[in-house]
Amino acid sequence: MKVVLILYYLGVVEGWQGFWKNPRFTRGAMINFRDPAYSAEDGGYHPVEIALNGVGRLYYITDFAYVGTGGCAELVKELDFDFDIGLFQQFAMEYPIATGRMLYQIWENNFISYYEMGVYQVSLKAL
Repeated sequence: MKVVLILYYLGVVEGWQGFWKNPRFTRGAMINFRDPAYSAEDGGYHPVEIALNGVGRLYYITDFAYVGTGGCAELVKELDFDFDIGLFQQFAMEYPIATGRMLYQIWENNFISYYEMGVYQVSLKAL
């Protein structure tokens, strides 16, 4: 998965392996990608959350989107690829992870493009 390479380029650590030697991240990490301009009214780039376990393996990738309009708009999971339990979710409908393979490839290419364009603010949190 190409998205894992993004984590190397974040610049928060010196190299991929060094990241996991940091005692803060022995249980894993959650990486959040946010477009500060994203809103229900104006759109923008969807927020993305990526969780990794203590050895750098993907737990899940979640893409969020606003649903509804005006004061009723709510930020919800649009796509969720849960690699830990082999589940793909799209707007709360659950499928085997293999069902989402083609959509994942499209999502991943778009996400990497958006990241390279610099649209995201990135934050890192220990699990």
